[in-house]
Amino acid sequence: MDTFGKKTIAFACATVGAAVSTAAGATVIYNSAGEFFIQTVVNDNVLINHNQAVVTVADPNGLVQGLLSGPTARVQRGTLNLVANARIVAGQNQSAIYTHGLSRADVRIGGSSAVHGAIRSEGHWLIDEATATQRLYLQDSALVSGDINHGGYLRLQDRAVVAGSIVNVMSLGIDITGGFVGGSVSLGGLDFHTVNMSGGTIWGSLGGPSSYVDLDLSGGYIHRGLRSPGAYDGMIRGGYIDGGVAITNGVQGGSHLSVRGGRIEAVAGDWLFAMTEELPDASASTLKICGGQFGYREKGSGLLIDGKTDLHVYGSNLSVNAGRLQGMLQDGSSIDVALTFGPNWIGAFTLNSVPTPSTPNC
Repeated sequence: MDTFGKKTIAFACATVGAAVSTAAGATVIYNSAGEFFIQTVVNDNVLINHNQAVVTVADPNGLVQGLLSGPTARVQRGTLNLVANARIVAGQNQSAIYTHGLSRADVRIGGSSAVHGAIRSEGHWLIDEATATQRLYLQDSALVSGDINHGGYLRLQDRAVVAGSIVNVMSLGIDITGGFVGGSVSLGGLDFHTVNMSGGTIWGSLGGPSSYVDLDLSGGYIHRGLRSPGAYDGMIRGGYIDGGVAITNGVQGGSHLSVRGGRIEAVAGDWLFAMTEELPDASASTLKICGGQFGYREKGSGLLIDGKTDLHVYGSNLSVNAGRLQGMLQDGSSIDVALTFGPNWIGAFTLNSVPTPSTPNC
């Protein structure tokens, strides 16, 4: 036993290591500092409510089965860990894990553990990992069988799987370095979000309702495209977007996006990359293209630029002939796609000659 004095879940003078049985409607509460281990079957809800409480669900038989009222595992403050073959099973029509409050609440789901049910939080506006009050980590070969509705900070890595969608109407900072999302990543609520994706797979789409998103896409695969009425700032410098990009800027402020690399493919008959202004305002949107592979397998209808949107393309031997943008981009990739300016387009369009191939820097 370490200096923290590891404790297996128990009430009062119950024997350490024994299974816990409580009356229906009761809740096992951790409201003191310490390291606690759940290694038995618990037919009850669990509440963690202390900044220095660390509760780990672990082998040999770590299982929390929730009641029919309230979330199965609620973290108001403190830390919940799932390791090895741990399980949390939500009660009928209840969340499996729920975090809330203004104090730090951390949830780490790793090993071969599984959460059967949804994960939900009421996050704060802080979304940076260092300062967020609600932080969720999915790693190793963990599985979440339901949706995740999380505000704060979220990291998906390794071989972890979210079988549902990541659906959010609160501010969210998300890092995806690996893993798999079976549904979509949907960010809305007119809130501010950050998406950093360097690996992994989103089998649905990235986008969602109107919102403000800072994007850094350097790797990974998005199966059903990037589609949003929100505003996107940042860059696409790697990765594979299958299903095209459609950003309609239905919020004040517009988008400022650079494409420096990666691969973008369209759905036949749809736009390959569309940036338009659904809500015209004083701020123009800007799309800069200096790299990337555009429609090598499926070009669709090509590029659409409309509203107060500026388009700047960087490369060599660039030209527009018979409605097609052709030439070589700064990173050395060739481009040959249809280019359409919509009926409400009032932006600027430039072709900028730069050495090719060279490091994209638009």
